[in-house]
Amino acid sequence: MTRLIDDIARMEEYSCTSDGKGVLALVDDSTPSGAVTIGVDSPGNIAGDDFGNRFFMVGDYIGFVNPATGELRTGIRKVTACSSDGTTITVDATCDASVEDNDYIVKAADSSISAITDTSYEHAAMGLVGLFDDGTYRNNYFNVPRDQYPAYQTYVKASTGELSEDVLQQVSDVVEQRLGANIDTLTAHQSIRRLVIQLTQADRRYTGNNLQRPDAGTVAFTQGDIPFGGVAVKAIRTHPLAMLFGFDSKGSGMVRYGSDPGGWVNEDGQVLVRVGSGTSARDAFEAWYRKRYQNHVRFPGKAFRLDAITGQSLIVVREAGS
Repeated sequence: MTRLIDDIARMEEYSCTSDGKGVLALVDDSTPSGAVTIGVDSPGNIAGDDFGNRFFMVGDYIGFVNPATGELRTGIRKVTACSSDGTTITVDATCDASVEDNDYIVKAADSSISAITDTSYEHAAMGLVGLFDDGTYRNNYFNVPRDQYPAYQTYVKASTGELSEDVLQQVSDVVEQRLGANIDTLTAHQSIRRLVIQLTQADRRYTGNNLQRPDAGTVAFTQGDIPFGGVAVKAIRTHPLAMLFGFDSKGSGMVRYGSDPGGWVNEDGQVLVRVGSGTSARDAFEAWYRKRYQNHVRFPGKAFRLDAITGQSLIVVREAGS
């Protein structure tokens, strides 16, 4: 049960930083059909070539979706391996001829499904990338076209490059001038947090009662929040790798709507259900956990997003056994 809860927590964390489409990655292979090892990129449907397989786990059932139509391609596959360099996944059978480069890869309920409604596609809660966007990933924002209503567009610096104190000050100034935002939260992947730490590294001096045992670290070593301008930089392991968000958590009107706070499905009085039935029954059990909610931000313009930050040293480690 503990591992089930850990996996659920990780997938919810992934959802909270995604664009809400429920996409694990894109196919990065010019000829995926007939292959069992498939190139993947753009983890979470966020542009980038780094660690495309970071959201896959061995044992996942996956489907392929035509991004132009939103229709499920033929054939559900099971993930049997993920490469350590993050570039490929291996599945249990060759891909159907209909699968193409840049198809969405989504989770499927099991190996026998044939309907898109039985996949993760468009079933994830809206995460940071969808909530704070300029239309790049989510132009249709809960039926509001962002390209027609600038107040719903987050200020996005598309090609940030090197992170600096001045870049962060610039975007903070912009959102204050636009809608009077007061940035009180910053989020990033650990690799970007290390860049923030490096901004002050040359100027830090050792202090303490015993300088024979100087401490060169920061609170980030124990996964604490380091500040920038008094604002906490919160590191999230499933965060897009080259992005940094800054938002006014109070003024932007962040809210979560929910109809089911979460719990194990047990309408028939059973939480654990034996896998298989009759002669195919095994000494194995499964459980279903259900949670229904949606995130929303009333004023997405009271935020900024830095894309394509460069200079970070990426260390992305998959969970043991996944």
